[in-house]
Amino acid sequence: MRKQFKLALALVICITGSSVIAQDDYVIEFTQTMQTDDATIQETLNMMGEMTTTWFIKGSKFRSETVAGMAGTTTVIYDGDSKDLLMLMQNSFAGNSYMMKKDTAEVSPDIIVKRTKEKKEILGYNCVKYVVTDAEGNETILYTTKEIENPFKSQFGDSVKGAALLSVAESNVMGTKMKVIMTAKKVKKKSISDKKFSLEVPEGYTEMNMQN
Repeated sequence: MRKQFKLALALVICITGSSVIAQDDYVIEFTQTMQTDDATIQETLNMMGEMTTTWFIKGSKFRSETVAGMAGTTTVIYDGDSKDLLMLMQNSFAGNSYMMKKDTAEVSPDIIVKRTKEKKEILGYNCVKYVVTDAEGNETILYTTKEIENPFKSQFGDSVKGAALLSVAESNVMGTKMKVIMTAKKVKKKSISDKKFSLEVPEGYTEMNMQN
């Protein structure tokens, strides 16, 4: 189950942000693709169908919903005030499971963050390019906008400013090199109910066994 959790978390690992200020509520819709040099795994990924991710941002609260075809749905809910994080995994084969934890947003000292001078406009938002390298040499390229604050910053802390509207992340998942590309397709300002960020575990979910 630990490996399953790490794979699920990789789908939202590019979420970055700086300190939260007063702002509108945002709903950001992404398309998401996963690529690998392993032909067999790539074929499996292609069979999963289109993957989409939607972020909901309301002040210090954050929610991410990733729909990955046959792999099911992964939801991450985060409260920036209490630092509580809830992950819900829905899968028709493995059943529904959850994990609750405190997120300390501690950034590994081995991570190198470089802010470049390259800029790009995405959906009308001015974005700046960051290149992040981890201890294993994996690179993550981010285009973030400071016009939207993101309270969930567990990977890079305050080193990266703003919400990423485009990210290309390399990772090693269970010995296989993967590349996850997330591209924002729509940004909407709309009022979001607090119920969307409830940390109450729904009925029918069992706690993940992180020892497996």
